[in-house]
Amino acid sequence: MTCSAQFIFSTLATDPELGDLVTMYVDEMPDRMTQIREAYVANERDRLIRLIHQLKGAAGSYGFPTLTQAAAATEQVLINNGENAEQAIEELMATCERVRAGAGESSGE
Repeated sequence: MTCSAQFIFSTLATDPELGDLVTMYVDEMPDRMTQIREAYVANERDRLIRLIHQLKGAAGSYGFPTLTQAAAATEQVLINNGENAEQAIEELMATCERVRAGAGESSGE
């Protein structure tokens, strides 16, 4: 990724009191992504919805409104019988990757 438009940064990343928490949240992102993928592959719909709902709430708390919106959209797809679920989850995973890339980019400055 070379274009900063591909990165997603937390609105709280520079907050001296919350910056470390934001970093910790992003560091835990791979585990969250793995859990979501595993729940999808195992067809554990209720668990999948719960994990995405938790991701949505935490993303908002840590200053990632774009991730919050992506998680909310995915959650709605799943609640509404899951039509296009695979595409929605892949888009959510791509958004999670953009969050991770943004953290790597900001720490490299």
